[in-house]
Amino acid sequence: MRLASTLIALLLFLAITACSIAPPAPTDPLTEPSVSTSSETIPASSGSVSSSTSSEASSTSIETTESSTSTTVTRTSSSTTATTTKTSSSPTSSTSTSTTSKKTTIATTTTTASQSDPYAAYPNNDLSWWYVRPAPGKRATIDSGVQTLINKYGAIWQLAPGPKVVYLTMDEGYEFEANTSEILNIAAEKNVPITFFITGGYLQNNLGLVQRMIREGHQVGNHTQRHLRASEALAISTQTFINDIVELEQNYLSMVGRPIPKLYRPPEGGYSERSLKVAKDLGYTTVFWSFAYRDWLTDDQPDPAVAFELIMNELHDGSILLLHAVSDTNVEILPKLIDAIRAEGYTFALLQP
Repeated sequence: MRLASTLIALLLFLAITACSIAPPAPTDPLTEPSVSTSSETIPASSGSVSSSTSSEASSTSIETTESSTSTTVTRTSSSTTATTTKTSSSPTSSTSTSTTSKKTTIATTTTTASQSDPYAAYPNNDLSWWYVRPAPGKRATIDSGVQTLINKYGAIWQLAPGPKVVYLTMDEGYEFEANTSEILNIAAEKNVPITFFITGGYLQNNLGLVQRMIREGHQVGNHTQRHLRASEALAISTQTFINDIVELEQNYLSMVGRPIPKLYRPPEGGYSERSLKVAKDLGYTTVFWSFAYRDWLTDDQPDPAVAFELIMNELHDGSILLLHAVSDTNVEILPKLIDAIRAEGYTFALLQP
């Protein structure tokens, strides 16, 4: 009996103890998002939108304008995990949104290719400069359609008839056999002004000569940084063409300490209506020529007597003469040529930007 009573008491004790122990609370695997009741301003850049919880934000929307997309983002709820706007240069753009907010509005406006590049509307057919060689004593001529085109954009190749003035220009892509130093010596002796069209490579490698040109009263024009043919550069992008002009302009200002005159000579005489328009918008006068000949091949130079006669036979008022400074023939005949041109009653002048 005593044993039975003891067992009953033990069982009652265990039952009472079990009822007094509470079960463990279940664990919640999700973290509740914090709630903010104030509005947020979401900064957007580079085509993406990221959230900001700065207390300084006081506006509920912001608009950013990039090269191809304008994005407006409005947030009205208290929490957003991520909002992303993807943009492209094509006429359409895609928008993807991942959010836990109750309401997020994204409005996108995408420009077309023609709107992003206003010059796309201008033809970029590859054209090469040419003129009709005149009879002695006559002025060179060009096709009337070409004349109309270049007049539209202020390009020049020959100045107005009347005054017996000629404009001596020389293209400088690189230095050859110290020819430029000799040309400058002759110009100083004869008191003749020259417009030198230089490339970026020439400026980089011959800064002293460029400084001497300026110091002695000559003029330096823009023959581009990399000597890219206009239509080919534009076929890559409008910016490629612009950079080829503007980079030389910037380097010239940095190295020489003054702005380069706004005269642009197209490499290889290549141009298009688009290049004429862009150059004009950059503030440049495109400068072609009314005399040139095959003088740029250093290992195949024209006969000096033939070259002299050719230049004199085509001489006319308002003529823009193009000679290459790498030509040994030009260096040889230059003193005689200057004297002969003056003997015909002509004076030399610099082009005006």
